[in-house]
Amino acid sequence: MKRITFLAASAALAMLVVAGCGEKPTKPTIAVIPKGTSQSFWLAVKAGADKAGSELGVTIHWEGPTEETDLDGQIRVVQNAITKKVKAIVLAACDAKSLVRYVKDAQSQGIPVITIDSGITPDVSKACWRLSRTP
Repeated sequence: MKRITFLAASAALAMLVVAGCGEKPTKPTIAVIPKGTSQSFWLAVKAGADKAGSELGVTIHWEGPTEETDLDGQIRVVQNAITKKVKAIVLAACDAKSLVRYVKDAQSQGIPVITIDSGITPDVSKACWRLSRTP
């Protein structure tokens, strides 16, 4: 549980460094998009993201599909985050290949993407980091 909280906090901090450089102080919004929202693992990630957001003065927008198999639902959430022009996206991709296009789209609009738990294939950008629950 502590490792999950650490990963979420690390991701939020890394995004602040990337997204906040040289900008006037505002409260940025970071979209945290898990594979699913009903499993206890993802609820623990949410708790960690919320804690990190509170500590760092960041608004965390938590949204994802209910089930890890809902790829279309996750794609809609990613597209909405891009449309809302969030400062950064933390993403646990439901499918490694299907999300590449959307990560590229986010990055082309200046939105850094950090992947957690599972990455994307191919890893399409220098601005795309991968954090994993494996040591």
